[in-house]
Amino acid sequence: ISGQGLMQFTMFDLKTFEVKEVDTVYGILGDAVPDADWMATNDFELVPDPCGSPLRFYLFGIRLVTGTFKVRKNKAWFQNWGGSDGNLALNAENIQVAEEGIYDIMVDLTLNKYSITPHSS
Repeated sequence: ISGQGLMQFTMFDLKTFEVKEVDTVYGILGDAVPDADWMATNDFELVPDPCGSPLRFYLFGIRLVTGTFKVRKNKAWFQNWGGSDGNLALNAENIQVAEEGIYDIMVDLTLNKYSITPHSS
C-alpha cells in the first residue's frame, strides 16, 4: 500500500480482503464564496496539505464576501463542518465571514480547527 490518504478496507471472507485508497475531495461553498454559492456541486476545492497531513487543507488568496460558508466532503451534505471562533464541528452552524477581502483558509479535520486570515501578497 503506497498511498498516504484515506484507505478503504473491504473484507470478503475470513481469508480475503482488499485495501485501496479512496478518492476524497473536500471543499467549501456558501454565499461568502463567489461562484460557489449553496448550489449542489459548486464547491471550491481545498488543497491537501503539502506536508502530507491527510486531513489538513488550505486555500490561499481566495476572495470571500460578507456571508457564510461550510466545509463538506465529496460535494455532499452527508459530512459537513461549520463552526465559529476557529473551532469546527460536524453539522454545525455556517462559518461567518464578516468582511469582504482576500483570505487564506486552513482547515484541519483532525483537530477540528480552521483559520481565516487576510492574505499577504
